[in-house]
Amino acid sequence: MKVSRYHHVVSDNHGSYLFNAYRRGLHEVDPEVVAALEMLGTGQQDWDKDLSPAILATLQSEGYVIPDDFDEHARLLQERESLRLSRHAISLTICPTIDCNFGCPYCFEGEDKPQERMTDETMAWVVRFWVPHRSRPAIKEVTGSG
Repeated sequence: MKVSRYHHVVSDNHGSYLFNAYRRGLHEVDPEVVAALEMLGTGQQDWDKDLSPAILATLQSEGYVIPDDFDEHARLLQERESLRLSRHAISLTICPTIDCNFGCPYCFEGEDKPQERMTDETMAWVVRFWVPHRSRPAIKEVTGSG
C-alpha cells in the first residue's frame, strides 16, 4: 500500500481533515489517522497497526491509500482522454467579456486591448443551447471567466 499522491492533510484548531483531489473526498480524521498516513508515506511497515478495520477500509475505498502498483496519474490521464472523446460529456466555457484591466507588459494583445462584451443575442443562444442539456445524465462542466 502507498499514500495517494493527491491526498492533502489540513489541520486547524478544530481538527484535521483529509482531502483527496483525485476522488474529491473530504473527511474529518483523528490525529492517529494523520500519523498513520505519515508513517506509510515514509515507508514504515506497521503504519496501520493502530487503525480500526473500518477506518482502514474507508482510507482504501476513498483513495487515500492505494495499492503499490496503482498509477493514479496514468489513470487520471486515461479518464480525461476518455471524457474528451465521449459523446456524452459536455464542457462549456462562457466568457461574457474579454475586457482586461491588467497592464502586463508581455501581453500579446498589446496596449490597445479589445473592449468586447457578450451580446444579448449570444447570451440567449448560450441559454438555449444549455437548457436542453442540463437534465441529461451526462458529465457537465461549465466554466466562466471575464
